[in-house]
Amino acid sequence: MPQLATRDDEREEDDGGTDWALTTDQVFMLLKNRRRRHAIKALRRLGGESTVRELTAEVAAMENGVPPEQLAYDQRKKVYTSLYQTHLETMADAGIVDYDRRSGDVVLTDAVEACDVHLAVADGEQAHDEGGIMTEPWTVAYVAIAVANVLVVYTVWASSAAVPTGPLGAATAGLAILLVAVAAYRLWFSR
Repeated sequence: MPQLATRDDEREEDDGGTDWALTTDQVFMLLKNRRRRHAIKALRRLGGESTVRELTAEVAAMENGVPPEQLAYDQRKKVYTSLYQTHLETMADAGIVDYDRRSGDVVLTDAVEACDVHLAVADGEQAHDEGGIMTEPWTVAYVAIAVANVLVVYTVWASSAAVPTGPLGAATAGLAILLVAVAAYRLWFSR
């Protein structure tokens, strides 16, 4: 089973030269655990920093579908134990949080940005770059296929003396309309 690299292990350098970026395998190893995904989301909601106690309440609330104040002791304890004993150390070793075990302080680092696209996709959200442009490949693919299809259908119909009629013409036009509709739907809901 592949292990996460620690800070002393080899990592890919980013363009800054001094900071380290997570490899794709490391990101997947981190995010394969639901509780770590919840911890990252909870830390973002809490402004990027928290205590283990606060973080525990947020993660337990997410897992149990209740507000933090309605959590039972056992629900908090289970989450606290796994965060304290396993997940926060794993996240700190990967460099996505700074974790002080003595004080209980947890702070997201810039390295967590390597996880953002994967978290968005896991949540069914659209991924956008810094300019707000869609980067989800399927949305772009739908638009490209729809445009290409319309161009091909138009070219065939324009270059022939007769427009195809009957089942072939209806199927061709129907497919073009369907692809445009799917592309428009995906484009509309990805904004």
